[in-house]
This record gives sequence, structure tokens and C-alpha cells, in this order.
Amino acid sequence: MKKIQPVLLAFVAGLLIGAILPNLFEEAAWKMNGLSDLMLLERCLSDSIDSRSLFFYLLEKRGSLLLLTAFLGVSIFGIAAGVAGSAVLGGYVGLLLSSMLKLGGFRGFLLGLGLLLPQYLLYIPVLLFFFGSCFWMSLNCWKKKQGTWKEYRGYLVTMGVLLAASVVAMALESYVNPWLLAFLLKYLKFF
Repeated sequence: MKKIQPVLLAFVAGLLIGAILPNLFEEAAWKMNGLSDLMLLERCLSDSIDSRSLFFYLLEKRGSLLLLTAFLGVSIFGIAAGVAGSAVLGGYVGLLLSSMLKLGGFRGFLLGLGLLLPQYLLYIPVLLFFFGSCFWMSLNCWKKKQGTWKEYRGYLVTMGVLLAASVVAMALESYVNPWLLAFLLKYLKFF
């Protein structure tokens, strides 16, 4: 637990900030949107989603950011990347759940959970460990001015396993999540 503590604190801070933001800027958000976010979501889900294209889109966008972060882990910038990445992850989760609760009440909150499931059951622990590994590897290299080959090898193996788990989470998001959201929209009868 010691290895991810600063990253976990950044995640919780991001989660709290993300949960508070929709309450502070409610009027501006409604003026900017024109349509309710729930209605927009329903319109997007009524079209069939090409899961394969979505998977490759996620792989390109998120995978490239994760690779960049993994490379930053062997430099001094890995400390900032680890903390910022976990804070953004927490902020995203908090913002999504809070805004869905505000827009749709308890049903909106359930739909927000549906947007996160099942992939975030894997994303959150994997990415917290990923950002924690980047943070600690960077901190160790910075303190010593150079890491050992054993540390670099362990870091490479850890990053490879965590990146593979992230790809599995992207596959869940592409292939399972659209089906789950369609089921929730039908079952919860939003519209």
C-alpha cells in the first residue's frame, strides 16, 4: 500500500473535485449544452455501435497516453505524470457520477455506474497501480540519479502486465459496455 499512497491521495482528491464541480457550475453547464446529457446519451446509444472501431479508437487514444506515461516513469517527469494521471482518473469518475446523479437522480446515478461498468472495475485498480509504479520508479531514479538494471527490468515487466490489463479493460468497454448501457436504458426507463 505504501507504493501507491501519493497516487491514491491524488485519486481521492480528483474524485472529490470531480464530484463538486457539477454543483458549482450547474447553470453554465446547462446553458452550454442545450440538450440534457441523458437525452444525448440516449440518442447515441440508439445507434448501433461498431465495437471493433471503438476498441481501436480507445487503443490509439488511451494506449498512447499510457505508453507515454510508462516512458515518463524512467525520468523525473514520472512523478508528475503519476500524480496527475491518478487525479484525472478520480476527477473523471467523480464528475461523471455526480453529473449523472444531478441530471437524473438515482436512475441517473445508476446509468452513470453503467457507463463505468464493467471496465472500470479493472481500470481503477490497474491504473492506480500503473501510476503508482511510474511515480515510485521516477522517484527512485531521481534520488539515486540512476536506477539498477534489476529495477528497470522489474518496471518493464510490471508496465507490460499493467498495459495488457488496460487493453482487456478497453475490450470490455468496447464490447460489453454498450450492451450493458442499452439494457440499463431499457430497464430503468429514462425516456
